[in-house]
Amino acid sequence: ADPRYLSRERNSGDGDRNVVSTRAPVGPKPQPGDKKRLLALRELYEELPQIDCKQQCAESCGPILMSRVEWQSVCRAAGEEHRASGLTCPLLENGACSVYEVRPMICRLWGVVETMPCEWGCKPDRYLTQEEGFDFLERVRELGS
Repeated sequence: ADPRYLSRERNSGDGDRNVVSTRAPVGPKPQPGDKKRLLALRELYEELPQIDCKQQCAESCGPILMSRVEWQSVCRAAGEEHRASGLTCPLLENGACSVYEVRPMICRLWGVVETMPCEWGCKPDRYLTQEEGFDFLERVRELGS
């Protein structure tokens, strides 16, 4: 049995027992050193320019690639593992990111890299060059692919 899924018995009240499947911790299985990687990832996120998001860009959000450590963080924040079923990000709720505080690097770069400006007027403290954006992506990859 997959340890990520738990089963518990529930008595329906009429003497019959039903087995209910409940999702347990989700996402990739933690690896040695992941806590250190997660702290380093948070420090890396803090290096990025800040942007005051107006939550108008949901149509730009789609399924993306992210590092294993980012995926762990997103799954924990979401409480379950989401799978894309189309071209829209499955983590959008009412047009906003449901895991905004732990969103992956590529999402954080949207609007702060000069070649990916926000179409709705959100401006960062400063724009990153395209080269700086690629550097941030590479640093995330090195932390936890």
